[in-house]
Amino acid sequence: MSSGGNDDRSNTKAVVNGSMSKVSEGKTWLDHFENKQSGMIDLLILEGIYSIRETANKVKYIFPNVTNVSNRVQSHIDHLHDGDARGRASGMKPHKLRIIKGANYKIKIFLD
Repeated sequence: MSSGGNDDRSNTKAVVNGSMSKVSEGKTWLDHFENKQSGMIDLLILEGIYSIRETANKVKYIFPNVTNVSNRVQSHIDHLHDGDARGRASGMKPHKLRIIKGANYKIKIFLD
């Protein structure tokens, strides 16, 4: 699982090509719990078929107490890019993944 940065990029490529499981022992390949908001967002972005709004609607359905859910999704995307964008304790490792929006506003992981 994830230790940040380069491992995340190679692990993501392995998940996409099917040589690594996207979930193991209850955590995504990015080391987020699959039954929490972050893990759910990881998995939805991996699918690459949802917009931020659609992702937010799915998160809100499962976690109805979340406020500003679109902002929550965007902050997780920022975290996947650069590290901690949510004001948590410093030291969270950035995932250094590139998340893009397609012409149809669907968000997905871009692997180069």
